[in-house]
Amino acid sequence: MRTWLNGDEFAFHGDPHPSNLLILPHGKLAFLDFGLLGYLSKKDTRETRDLLLAIYAQDLEATIRTALKMCGASYEKYRPRIREDVKEYLETTKDSAMGFWFTGIARIFIKHRIPFAYHVILIGRMQAIVEGLFETVIPGTTTIDAFGDEMKRGLRQQIFNNLLETDLGPIFYALSEQTKKSPKLIAGLIDTYFNDPARALRDFKTIIRA
Repeated sequence: MRTWLNGDEFAFHGDPHPSNLLILPHGKLAFLDFGLLGYLSKKDTRETRDLLLAIYAQDLEATIRTALKMCGASYEKYRPRIREDVKEYLETTKDSAMGFWFTGIARIFIKHRIPFAYHVILIGRMQAIVEGLFETVIPGTTTIDAFGDEMKRGLRQQIFNNLLETDLGPIFYALSEQTKKSPKLIAGLIDTYFNDPARALRDFKTIIRA
């Protein structure tokens, strides 16, 4: 997950069910049967990562834009067609495990006959199987429970990257004025945003658009 969120290229096992896993001494795990492997280039990794973070942040427009870009589909052509479906889909992801995020996007694309990359399906399959493994080994634990901290770290990194690309003068001025009026308010915002980076990302994008 950390390699994925860092945007590095990597290979992954596309069929990690229990029969393809070998438990080794000292807490190590080995994969068997490499008949179904996936590979993500840096471009693929960054696009799928951005989609994952957009879904986690419940960012409707970013989810649509990133999903279409990842599959090489026209944003102008398909956005109006899929917007309501993606909106409903994001509502379901609030209560669903990460193992079904990519398959949910794939269903929308199939419904609207939008071409999509093979690795999207392979990732979806892999995630669904991993979700099942978590439920088997640690009942009641989902991949969100396991990887939630990494997702938050990825969102904080994305916010930082956005800040580096933005003219911060107006934002810092507004914050300094608010600090003079209410230091406790700013402290509260910092605490809120640190614990909820998904909200921070949505609010930051709203400020930038304004």
